[in-house]
Amino acid sequence: MVNSKPIFLELSQKYGLPVGEGKCGKVVIPLIIFDDWNFARHTVRGIVDTDGSIFTANKRGSPQYPSIEITTCSIKLARQLKLILENNGFHVANVWCDPPGKLSTLPCYKVPLNGYKNVEKWMSEIGFSNPSKKKKANSILDARKIS
Repeated sequence: MVNSKPIFLELSQKYGLPVGEGKCGKVVIPLIIFDDWNFARHTVRGIVDTDGSIFTANKRGSPQYPSIEITTCSIKLARQLKLILENNGFHVANVWCDPPGKLSTLPCYKVPLNGYKNVEKWMSEIGFSNPSKKKKANSILDARKIS
């Protein structure tokens, strides 16, 4: 963790990152990052490494169907993520809301990327820094090659 007031001030003032109570629902990607795919893809990778998941589900006619899912309490961030990914060739399903419950006192918004093509494109263009997510993605793609 970095404990630097100058860095904190730059991130909060220059780039408009929210601070204080209620910041969770106000998080957005600054335009300087949003408008540049090279910056945006690294930012998206960081968000997914911490607040995303990769998993398979048994769908009718498609066992072990893969999905990458990003979770955030900020509807604005969810919409930005969907737009960034769609503008760069990903197929993103509709953002949906998981109401408050056992795991969160706030509504959480889910940004789903379903299917092998999305996982392949993700690994080619964005990837994971999180070792367990990288391992899971590679095992999903390897299993497809075998079958």
